Amino acid sequence: MKLSRLAIIGLGLWSTALLLFFARPKHQPAPTRAQVYAQAISHYYAVHGVKNQWTDPAWLEAVALTTELWCDRFGIEGMEPWALSMFAVESGMNPAAVGPAHELGLGQTTRRSEIYHGAILRRMGFAGTIADPDWQIALSISEFKWCLERSAGDPRLAAMRYNGRGYHARRHAIKVSMFYLQVFAPLVKK
Repeated sequence: MKLSRLAIIGLGLWSTALLLFFARPKHQPAPTRAQVYAQAISHYYAVHGVKNQWTDPAWLEAVALTTELWCDRFGIEGMEPWALSMFAVESGMNPAAVGPAHELGLGQTTRRSEIYHGAILRRMGFAGTIADPDWQIALSISEFKWCLERSAGDPRLAAMRYNGRGYHARRHAIKVSMFYLQVFAPLVKK
């Protein structure tokens, strides 16, 4: 059976169309907010030459996802970047960090705030220990919400209140604000 030239060209176009249809890249779902936050923090650490187990993108994504969950539960949606900025400044995303005044964990939670905010979390049906990163995040978000309420919703003032009073609290608020501006503000502009 002899094929005409036109039939050969038609078969070639048809096979090319099938190849292009089945070989096209699959649709990639849009990244979640937690993934975007984790990528931004990971990029910041990579640019500044920080490399350890707490800068791993999978760990950062888990922290961002848990932070997003607790911000939603406490009704402070949209404050996740500020909370993540506080974790980065307070502990460098290290859940085993211990501060000079015996603050513990990601948010450098004090024993006093663990007692107060832990009681709130237990009433919500969530229990944990200070060694558990999820518990550390929940405590810190509870305290951050408390600080936001007392600072008229201004996250910069809440960051200052989160760390106490005086010179060190102002320095802390400036560091948190700078981290937020360097890492998360470019995401807002897009």
